[in-house]
Amino acid sequence: MKSSEHNQLLELKRLIKAVSKKHADADLLQLNPAFLSTIVSIISLDVLVRNNCLRNLNDDHDIDLSSLKREEIYNLAQRLYERTRDLAPPSAANAMPPPLPLTTGQWHAFKQFFKATEELPLFASEISISHAYQLCSQLRRKEALNQVQSSNKQLNVDALISFTQLYTPQWVVETLIAQCLATSPDSTKEPATQLNVIDPACGAGNFLLPAFDALLNTYCAQGMSESEAVEHLSRGALSGVDIDPHGIWITSLALTVRCLRLKTPKALSFQGIQLLERKNSNESILGTLDRSFDSVERHPLSRRYSAVITNPPYIGRKLLSRELKQLLREHYPDDSHDISVAFTRRSLELLKESGRLGLITQSSILYLPSSKQFRQTLIEDFSPILVVEAGTGVFPLQSGEKIDSVIMVIERKTSAEQIPPTLFINLRQEKEKAQALISVLQKPDVNPLAYKRSIQSFRRFPNSQFNYACPDAAVTLFEKLPPLADYAEVRQGLATTDNDRFVRYMWDVRLEEINAIWFPYVKGAGSQRWWSPVLNVVKWQDDGFEIKEAVKKAYPYLKGNVHWVVKNEKYYFREGLSFSFVNNSNFAVRLLPAGCIFDVAASALFPVDIDRYALLAFLNSSFAGKMAHLINPTINFQVGDVKRLPIVPFNREETQELAQLAALCVEATEGVSRQRDFHIIQLLQPVDAHKAGFQRPAPRGSLFKAYKDHCTSVVEEWDRIQETELKIDAVVLKALERQDILKTADYADLEKWIARGCKGKKDRAVAPLSAREFAERWLCSILLQKLVIEKRALMIGFREMDHVDQLALSGEEITWLEDALQIPVSDWICKEFQNFQRREFFYHPPATVSPTADSDAKLIGAVNELRSDRWFRVRDKLDWTARELDEDSEEKLAKWR
Repeated sequence: MKSSEHNQLLELKRLIKAVSKKHADADLLQLNPAFLSTIVSIISLDVLVRNNCLRNLNDDHDIDLSSLKREEIYNLAQRLYERTRDLAPPSAANAMPPPLPLTTGQWHAFKQFFKATEELPLFASEISISHAYQLCSQLRRKEALNQVQSSNKQLNVDALISFTQLYTPQWVVETLIAQCLATSPDSTKEPATQLNVIDPACGAGNFLLPAFDALLNTYCAQGMSESEAVEHLSRGALSGVDIDPHGIWITSLALTVRCLRLKTPKALSFQGIQLLERKNSNESILGTLDRSFDSVERHPLSRRYSAVITNPPYIGRKLLSRELKQLLREHYPDDSHDISVAFTRRSLELLKESGRLGLITQSSILYLPSSKQFRQTLIEDFSPILVVEAGTGVFPLQSGEKIDSVIMVIERKTSAEQIPPTLFINLRQEKEKAQALISVLQKPDVNPLAYKRSIQSFRRFPNSQFNYACPDAAVTLFEKLPPLADYAEVRQGLATTDNDRFVRYMWDVRLEEINAIWFPYVKGAGSQRWWSPVLNVVKWQDDGFEIKEAVKKAYPYLKGNVHWVVKNEKYYFREGLSFSFVNNSNFAVRLLPAGCIFDVAASALFPVDIDRYALLAFLNSSFAGKMAHLINPTINFQVGDVKRLPIVPFNREETQELAQLAALCVEATEGVSRQRDFHIIQLLQPVDAHKAGFQRPAPRGSLFKAYKDHCTSVVEEWDRIQETELKIDAVVLKALERQDILKTADYADLEKWIARGCKGKKDRAVAPLSAREFAERWLCSILLQKLVIEKRALMIGFREMDHVDQLALSGEEITWLEDALQIPVSDWICKEFQNFQRREFFYHPPATVSPTADSDAKLIGAVNELRSDRWFRVRDKLDWTARELDEDSEEKLAKWR
């Protein structure tokens, strides 16, 4: 469900899209400053009309814009433009060109917009001007994203502006304003004349416009007249700087409109709003991060403020250009990994004593080891007042999960102050984040989303991370229990340097080549626990000779020491356990069968002084999962992190019980997988010595019963896994209590912490397949049994309707399948089987379906011969990989044609 604010922004987005379609240069509109100037000017006029203040610009009575002619609208827009240019900072006065005359079609689009939004509150405020700028700049941001993701990453100032330009939701702005700026005389610690605010990355003024109103109310409440208060704001009490000339111009426009709405309209130039001039040196890209502004007399960055409120730019280490990385290392050595962390440190430097910083930034600042020095600075010199872990989905105009946000309010403390506890709020799982935050702030002491912690307690935590939900008891256990490295060898696996060349799926190679040329290869399986099928093979012929030669070529500086990449070779083919390097759920450990090579994404553990199944049970326990996230709360579990994981010493009885419980979980997990993914697992069975051959997934003539049994079996197996995991948790906690490390109250806190982390596991249960899914997989398995098990790759020569007869399906089977599929079986095979295969088999389908004539049988033979040599695509015949045939393969295929 979209928020009200989001829906209002969509109206603005529709306007921009509609107007752009009416323009001759539609593809260039979002890069055209004149077009931008036109849009924001008319939005500004609309704000004045909605507030009955257009006469303050027009020297006439208020009128409805829709009743004006296009020429009259253009004249008003020009008048507003001229006034803004006169009041903007000199360095930004000419940043924006004059607005353009509207075409008839464009004016019609504007009038439709006025009518559609007349009841929407957003467009009665100057903040809508800032939003219009944001939306008009989306294309520039996409181009900047391509630039920072390129290999050379030449990130210039313009690309930096475009890439880091993100609209800040209004509820976030309002929260930070309320927390950082006093709004009544009783809550103000200092005289009104001393109260000031800056946004050091102000962009188009999203924070400054609400701050204007908040400060205006505060000043007037302390006895100033409105005119005196606004004059004081214009002399530097309201400040904002940026490296974006368009953004500074838009801010000036919005403040011009705001001053036209005063009881006594004013034409004021705000001295604190300044464009950071670009220097000749490459340091101009630093902007606010350049500390040399501190020594520039009367510059906004040379002052100190009661409140700093901002949304700092986000660019992580992987996207930083070499130039920017080097500058950050020189100027911010402790924070050079992320520009947002450096910016947060710089913002703290701009605070007065007892001043407050309010910002929204990446939540990784709370946890990542690379931000350890910054967190230690907060512990030593500052007092975080509020930390809201908002998670993903905060920015309504940005898709995906990469923007993971935290809202923070930090106060500069004095040495004599008593440090109050910090209020932490977890909104990660909340859909209505704004409403949830209001509810928590009203009654934080009784809300389960709220945690109060002393910031000093995080000194003991690994890397001083702000793991606010974790009790001190967990840290005590981390310090006193032995590490996993005492019980198992933890090893990183093989990196081939070229997976396209050296890695295949099991069904991509000939059966006789497995364990001769291609060997089972265990890759990462995400959050899959207990058991996972081995889907891949790696080319390890002659002990990996080709891979080792490729490593030597790719990394000549290793001087032949390939073991730096081909790691831990002596551990290959051993049985053990594997865990996912990348996992966005819980710490996940699985059996590693003997006879396999493991890769980096599925690093391995080899038990030394503990039963393998018992260790598997412990590592998949809720306690181990919570402790793993205490060590590394990101989605990446490194080998070094796992080595440090504290393990509970178990006695003999506990070890035996854990091993038995783990065996049950493995069996049940394998059962669920075989019930749901039988169409994939059947292709792996010929290489399983103890399970040779293939059995049909259901007996003939009983698909209804087979599907019913499937549903029952999946539910029962999943319930068995859940019940067994609870028993494992109980054994681990009982063994932990027996260690007598914690006091009773501390142990109770630990249990609550672990239980909190387990909450919601049932919601992630594996469900049975739908009837359609079961039917599709069953049909796929029958087709593959007939066509692929022996030959591994085949072009099917079905002619129209005879394929159903070839499968010899019974009438009862056809009836059930067609009821489930809602289409005839023949249609599904002809129209959907190929796409189903591509999707289900990771875009490497085992069989290639094409309506070919029998004369193409030799072509089929050529395809089968070539397939195990390289990935390929036969033009106009097959489309199941991403590569073209190389020249040698083309010649081979030509012989068959």
